[in-house]
Amino acid sequence: MKIKTRLILSNIFVAVGMIGLILVMYGYGNMVRQYSNLKLQANQITTKVYQTNSALKSTLFTDDFRRDYEIFQEQFQNLKDSIAAFTQHELFREISEKSEETEGEKHALTQIMTMTEEKYAAADESAQKLIASSKSYLPGPLEIDEEFFEGELYLVMRASREIENLTIYLGDVFETTVNRA
Repeated sequence: MKIKTRLILSNIFVAVGMIGLILVMYGYGNMVRQYSNLKLQANQITTKVYQTNSALKSTLFTDDFRRDYEIFQEQFQNLKDSIAAFTQHELFREISEKSEETEGEKHALTQIMTMTEEKYAAADESAQKLIASSKSYLPGPLEIDEEFFEGELYLVMRASREIENLTIYLGDVFETTVNRA
């Protein structure tokens, strides 16, 4: 083989190697982008947990319980939808299929969401009874004085306790589980 032919073949091998390297780097960059998007989605869920918890806390001290409770309900539904989308995300499913730890975190997240929905149902039942028993002005449960509900103060106390329980649960347990997942 002549030197010229060897140089041409060497240049072809270098060019093929460079193209291969570019393709590998493009694939790696694409994978990193997908992981970053998944992490961003998880961080957005954490933010929604804070927003939902804040909306729930504001129902306790508000001047208009009906309005603020509706805002909380919208926030909670948005949170549920976001978590459902996150757990169904293609990349998250792939990761959880390959990793027992991630599969466990996914399972824990769905369990926590189920328990949260149960706590939400209890708080919602109490809040709806409180709203239904009020004919007009309705401040938050911690702003109501004893004379306002004339003997039905147990409705107020129950709603307040259920809302506080859900607030604590959302703030502590749920946030920790979302961050781990």
